[in-house]
Amino acid sequence: DMLKGYPFLIDYLWDYTWLTKIYIAYHKKFEKVGIDELKIESLSKKTIKLIQETIDVREIEEKYPTVSIDEEYVRRLRRNPPRTRGAAIDVISNIRHEVERHPTSPFFISLRKDIERTYEELRLRKIVTEDTIRRMLSFAERIARWKREEEEIGRDKYPIYEAVKSILPKVGKDRVILFVDTLLSHLNKKGLLFEGWQQQRDVRRKVKGEIRIMLLSMFRDKRSKIDELMESVFRALGEVT
Repeated sequence: DMLKGYPFLIDYLWDYTWLTKIYIAYHKKFEKVGIDELKIESLSKKTIKLIQETIDVREIEEKYPTVSIDEEYVRRLRRNPPRTRGAAIDVISNIRHEVERHPTSPFFISLRKDIERTYEELRLRKIVTEDTIRRMLSFAERIARWKREEEEIGRDKYPIYEAVKSILPKVGKDRVILFVDTLLSHLNKKGLLFEGWQQQRDVRRKVKGEIRIMLLSMFRDKRSKIDELMESVFRALGEVT
């Protein structure tokens, strides 16, 4: 299970399992000591590190990319839900990969804990329950919806949109999109979003000031949230410019 996140190792999993069993049996018989899971995990990490140092993992990942969670993936998952533990771990691993690709997204941050709990349950159990299948399908459906909305709004704008919606979830979509478009247009006209602006303290201060003014102008009824919104929007702006 510890190596299943690495698809190119599938052909060698049986050999690795067999060698691990021999390693544990040897220590129990001749050294009278047990090998706990943490020790095995540390050995697997060393194995992975050795492979990454000797094999062009990036080239393999480019030729055989991890499956993307989208609407087509969701349809296939509905038609053919995983029934074996190995198949279920493959599904949850794909979902975990999506979370890793979006480490700062409020949406994925909110999902992370439940996804990790589901992954741990699959590692420890030998059966796949209907509840686990429903949870994985729910994760995939929500991710697919998130991606559809990201594409609709635009990847260059979506982190800012999401930063606002995470704090003001009840505010209408069109109102938030108008704020994002107006803010980006305003900052670009002022010449504040040049390459490397994030490294200049004076420019960062000016950008924060302009964000605050725009928030007060367009979300006057949310004054109690302005400071939180300003920080959230500023962080998101740093990711997309």
